[in-house]
Amino acid sequence: MTKKRTKMIRIILRQSRWVLTFILVLLAPQALAQTDDLQAIISAIEDPYPLRSADTSSPRDSLRTFLRDTTTAVDAWRGGKPSADIDRPLLRAAETIDFSEVRARDRLAAITIDMILLKEILDRVELPSFEDIPDDEEVAEQGIVRWTIPNTKIAIAKVSEGPNAGKFLFTRETIAKINSYYALAKDLPYKKGASVGLYNEYIATPGPWLPRDLPDRLPDWAKTIVLGQGAWQWIALLSLILVSAVFLSFLYRQGARWDERHRATRPFLSFGVPLALLSAVAMAYFVEVFSTEAIGLYEFSLAVVSYIALAVQVGFSPGSSWWLPGGSLMVSRSITRGQPRSAGSMPPCCGSFFVW
Repeated sequence: MTKKRTKMIRIILRQSRWVLTFILVLLAPQALAQTDDLQAIISAIEDPYPLRSADTSSPRDSLRTFLRDTTTAVDAWRGGKPSADIDRPLLRAAETIDFSEVRARDRLAAITIDMILLKEILDRVELPSFEDIPDDEEVAEQGIVRWTIPNTKIAIAKVSEGPNAGKFLFTRETIAKINSYYALAKDLPYKKGASVGLYNEYIATPGPWLPRDLPDRLPDWAKTIVLGQGAWQWIALLSLILVSAVFLSFLYRQGARWDERHRATRPFLSFGVPLALLSAVAMAYFVEVFSTEAIGLYEFSLAVVSYIALAVQVGFSPGSSWWLPGGSLMVSRSITRGQPRSAGSMPPCCGSFFVW
């Protein structure tokens, strides 16, 4: 009797184990959802209105919103907080600026840099107290449509038309000249509570593919700002271009050898050079993406890389006929000297292009 009872208990425990496992599997998604809900509740406590838009009803509100939210975003970025804690206040701050005329190739990077430069300026110049800046009542009573920060050319004006009509935003003229304004203000001392060294820190910081503290591991000379980027970033870019050029040169030579081997017997297999040159399109795209996501290029350096990548993609795309069979790259004799070109040699046009 005791043995039967023990056997029954073991069977029940075994079956209960499977039942318990099944229940846990069913409840796991709910537990994860509750964890996500908990994180959402914590975030909501820290920011009670995460979806609120920027207050741009007056010059006072627009200026206060920009200063508060950019400072919050910078502190979150420097503190290594999740991207949501950075993006949310940063997007609100961006709503206080008229970016309607920003037409850069990488618009997001251009907008971010402009916001950082504006904060750098406002962290240096003397601002009036908020009580002395027009608020909603003064705007309504006095019909104010434009306000300029004293002793500066930085203006906040009411937008008259378009999707932002009725909002007080930092004017498009201010943003168009923000680089020159920063050049004039960058030697002024920072005020108390400023985000010291933000611009230099940001442009010398790598992209999300590399550790953010990478520059801290480098010598001081590597962090020196040269033409708007850290010295280490220029070195990384030149190294990337050199490696890409060597790789493309290797592919071309291999493709030329392949074509030379099959041109006489099986001409339909002479696709080595076109295939090698088409790889330049993919390589150009990779260089551009790596430059932003890993090296962290912005402004002038990013524009240079972007236009080089665009030129490579257009020049070596299937729509460009200069490299197709019958074009200059597929001719077996040199155009310049009228002598046969060896399978491993590069045409004059590509020799200069791969040096970039």
